[in-house]
Amino acid sequence: MLLAPCDGIVTHLVRTHHAVTLCTPQGAEILVHIGIDTVELAGEGFAPMVEQGASVRAGQPLIEFNAEA
Repeated sequence: MLLAPCDGIVTHLVRTHHAVTLCTPQGAEILVHIGIDTVELAGEGFAPMVEQGASVRAGQPLIEFNAEA
């Protein structure tokens, strides 16, 4: 499970659901990416728990993923 590292707004959820960008209340943009070459999985094994535009709190689940995949 990928958890939000801080409070913020989901400004971008990658189409293949392996990365998400958050904008903090202070205006910093944080890209959180799961794995290496995970774009090649075309979304297989990734389940987003939030939508683009959602407000999130630190520790909130963002993406559930299968680490073995």
